[in-house]
Amino acid sequence: MNAKYIFPGIFIGLFSLLILLQSNVFYQTGQDWFETCWKVKNTKDLKPENALEAVKWAKCEALAENAVYSLGLVTLGSAPAGLPDKIKAVFETCPSEWLGIASLDGLDGRALQHLERSGGPSLMDGLLPASFMISRVYRTLYPNCADKREAAGFPKMTKKPNGNWEFESDCEPCKVVSQLVENENFFRDLKPVK
Repeated sequence: MNAKYIFPGIFIGLFSLLILLQSNVFYQTGQDWFETCWKVKNTKDLKPENALEAVKWAKCEALAENAVYSLGLVTLGSAPAGLPDKIKAVFETCPSEWLGIASLDGLDGRALQHLERSGGPSLMDGLLPASFMISRVYRTLYPNCADKREAAGFPKMTKKPNGNWEFESDCEPCKVVSQLVENENFFRDLKPVK
């Protein structure tokens, strides 16, 4: 084969692949997730125009949950007084359902806010899956959360067959916290605030 045909063929192939990636053929890109979810969060009385748009809207929180919990992060509430230092460190370094996330309307809202403040999605976010972008945001916001969670003995979050996110095993630190608070529903079943 002649070299003068190989290089244009490679160029055309790569260019075609970039167009397909940009068009969300294989997955929802970070750029598309940002635009879709920003529209959902910032427009009142909005209804999807078609089934595909409805599916994209439903993925806003789900993609954020998958990205956040895959990183090993946990979402907790306010720290009660008297916690051991290791457990207290988790409350101080991880996302809070009450303080940061609830006021921003979920895990996706927190990611959107950070992206807006940092100038929006990057050029690569227009090519890579949305989960990469969301993971990057949460690694930036909570760089020590996963390590502190593991050091304190909090198990990792996992998605159960019923669709809920729960600890993958018995949570011993949760028992310590429960002893310090009167309300046994302190962790609110550890479902992210919607």
